[in-house]
Amino acid sequence: MRLVAISEAGKRMGEDHGRAKLSNHDIDLIQSLLECRDALIAEYSKVGLPLTQIHVVLRKAQLGYGGIAWKFECSKRLVRDIHSGKVRSCHPARFKRVPDKQECIA
Repeated sequence: MRLVAISEAGKRMGEDHGRAKLSNHDIDLIQSLLECRDALIAEYSKVGLPLTQIHVVLRKAQLGYGGIAWKFECSKRLVRDIHSGKVRSCHPARFKRVPDKQECIA
């Protein structure tokens, strides 16, 4: 038996969802990189660097959406949606025990 995350609506969520492309650990790493990205943007904005130059710096550091997506072998859109909170922003309401795949076969 293993535990899977369940939303308030009773649906599987996170890496236990059937269409999940990334593990929960990968999502945590992406969110950490996005926090570093936001901190860099804030820092360079304080100094007065134009936004176009900030994006050049981010691309060189591979902290743009494309660089992060390349590192995790996913789409830029998924990285953007994680950053905006559309994807994987909810916390599980509860956990449910389900049988492992091997137990179902036997």
